[in-house]
Amino acid sequence: MVGSDERVIFVHATPQTAQSMPTLRFTLEDDVTAASEISVEINTWGLYQGGSGYHLAINGKSFAALRDHFPEHLPKVLMRTTVFARMTPDQKTQLVKELQNLDYRVGMCGDGANDCGALRAADMGVSLSEAEASIASPFTSRNQNISCVPLLIREGRCSLVTSFGLFRYMALYSLIQFCSVLILHTMNTTVADLQFLYFDIVLVTTLAIVMGKGGPSNQLHPIRPTANLMALPVLGSLFIHSCLIILGQLAALFITTSQDWYIPLNSTVIGVDNLPNMEDTSVFALSGFQYIIMAVVVTKSYPHKKPLYYNVIFLCLLITLFCVMTWLVLHPGPAVSLLSLYDIPDMNYKMLIVAVAALNFLICFIVEVLVDLGLLNCLRLLRGRRPSKKSYKRLNSLLSNSTSWPPLNQTLFPTDDTLIRLS
Repeated sequence: MVGSDERVIFVHATPQTAQSMPTLRFTLEDDVTAASEISVEINTWGLYQGGSGYHLAINGKSFAALRDHFPEHLPKVLMRTTVFARMTPDQKTQLVKELQNLDYRVGMCGDGANDCGALRAADMGVSLSEAEASIASPFTSRNQNISCVPLLIREGRCSLVTSFGLFRYMALYSLIQFCSVLILHTMNTTVADLQFLYFDIVLVTTLAIVMGKGGPSNQLHPIRPTANLMALPVLGSLFIHSCLIILGQLAALFITTSQDWYIPLNSTVIGVDNLPNMEDTSVFALSGFQYIIMAVVVTKSYPHKKPLYYNVIFLCLLITLFCVMTWLVLHPGPAVSLLSLYDIPDMNYKMLIVAVAALNFLICFIVEVLVDLGLLNCLRLLRGRRPSKKSYKRLNSLLSNSTSWPPLNQTLFPTDDTLIRLS
């Protein structure tokens, strides 16, 4: 937490008494005995301009005085404090809440009854014992140390990525089916009932059940996943994949209508009465592959989940469904009458449909990789750089550019409005 080349600054805050005013003082660790021998200017220059980092350390009494008498300095101190020592149970809870006021997501580890309040107030509380603290904490570690925290973070990120993947898959599944129905209704036909059942039960439901079975990555990646469904990578990828879905289905339809053996639809009949027909068969073939394609594309692995081949059930199901879909396109056999498909004898045409599906998968996969690498971040340059909505990020930017904080070896007194409020 504190490197060998980094400095520690002690925060000393005293409360108001009948004989003295409340005070606040920042003192370097080396200045406790040698403050009279080293000037403030030299220490400040070495601290701010020398390139070495610094950490603040504060105890419970100073924290209470700082919170009561110096509220304007409290956020800055919390931003740079690494060591919090000798704090009462109420002060631990107050510390957690003050950090949450800075828009931090706070984690807390504790092993005793005096940590229950802070464990309950934290966004992620981990009890290191099975005694009183385990009642107030949502997580309990069997190991009496904090080695469980990286595992908990990896599990949380894996769950978040899986949830987002399932959301995107269900959204894309709806878009695929919507595009199929819209295209076919435009041509006075529709999707057969058993085709709907095959898509919903055999393809989508089985894939959605097992696609989230992959475990977390073995290493904690420094970059966290997005936690906003309205984020640009999420919405941008959905939009791009939707366009590719429409283009793929239209390509299959245009390929079909451009063949010499193509038989146009009967314009006097609409809906299911127009089945089977070539248009529905071509759209069925490509959309069936698209359900499988999107399951692979949106199933994130690196860096927050294990690779896809670790999810053996999902991988086997993908191969099985791909083989079934390929069989329905190339040699449907008895499935022609069962699914109301048109038996097209041209094998070159069928292979071309499979090739279009493979091209659709390749493009979608490359787009998804580019989105993960930050392809859509270039769009943010158009709107310019905006200040962060997080309070701690804005405050950190101010402190990083400051050459006068913390004021070393200077005794600070509360402002007038603080004294009036306290009196």
